[in-house]
Amino acid sequence: MEGVVKTSILTAISAITKNKNNSKNNNKSNNNNTIKPNRNTTTTTTTTTTTPTSKRSNIYSGSSSSSSSSSSSGLGIPYGTSSSEEIATLDDSDPDHEISTSSSSETDFLQNSPRTVQDHLRILRSDDLSNQMVIKKLDSVHVLSSVVSYSESLALLSNLNSISVVVNSLNSLLALEMISKNQNTLMIKLGLLLGNLLQYPENQKKIIETRFISTLVNLINDDDAERADFSLFSLFNLSQNEECGTEIILSQGIKEVITLLESKKATNSLKKQALQIILNMYLESENLRSMISSENEQLIGVLKYIIANNSKSDFSELASKILNMNYEHQKYINDNYSQNYSDEEEEDEDEDE
Repeated sequence: MEGVVKTSILTAISAITKNKNNSKNNNKSNNNNTIKPNRNTTTTTTTTTTTPTSKRSNIYSGSSSSSSSSSSSGLGIPYGTSSSEEIATLDDSDPDHEISTSSSSETDFLQNSPRTVQDHLRILRSDDLSNQMVIKKLDSVHVLSSVVSYSESLALLSNLNSISVVVNSLNSLLALEMISKNQNTLMIKLGLLLGNLLQYPENQKKIIETRFISTLVNLINDDDAERADFSLFSLFNLSQNEECGTEIILSQGIKEVITLLESKKATNSLKKQALQIILNMYLESENLRSMISSENEQLIGVLKYIIANNSKSDFSELASKILNMNYEHQKYINDNYSQNYSDEEEEDEDEDE
């Protein structure tokens, strides 16, 4: 990227339009001097809309998806993209709007168009949750979601402590007693950005320090399906790390997953994501398998019900995999117990002799 990525198709169009206008002005005046584009152009009015959930790409077993609309330079946002429509119009009137690691001045980044990754993170760090600022934050989340599609950008954003910034922003929104439509949209966008950031192992470690995993667990059965969706997406990535998986279980994650699986309101898409989280933890380590088995009876009952009522589907296949792994785990425990018991008996006999 050479440290810089153009952040908007609108920016390119704006620059082309201005260059054409400038060319016309030059021809009329017969002046050979080049006219530079005006940076202080009028910004467009930003509006936000939400629509029913559009699924993410197929990172979960059996889940279908459509990627969200492209942002800067026509780049698609990676899996975990927003389940509501993109912002209708973003303020990209500055023809030199760029993304880089360098920082613009502290005093003007809120007044002027943000130009760097750090500028966008500063905007998210702001405590201002007015509608005007929320719209500005939505634009920044949109840009950062495009930047994170590059694997090398995950390391960059991790070094800039983006996890802490995003988590603090989410906590501020979750603490509101009343939340506007734009604020709720911002929360969902931030949640999906968080899920994408959690692909990076270092970020998985950092989120443990924020103690936000328990909040994600509490959102599994949220009345807002889009909030449940981004929490499950984040937990999916965390479930591939043993330490994070332990935090999920200690935060009553298995109980919340069972509640979701038993819910009649929850969609099969959400339930499949929940099953994938459990499967990931089963595959991750022996320690996590043992922790899950402590709530074995209720979980096994739910899995058997899913298999019986969803034959020959991705949903039932996931349940079958977990059930088979649980069976192998229990067999392993029983065999070890029998072997240890036999060894103890032999030792007792030797002592008696």
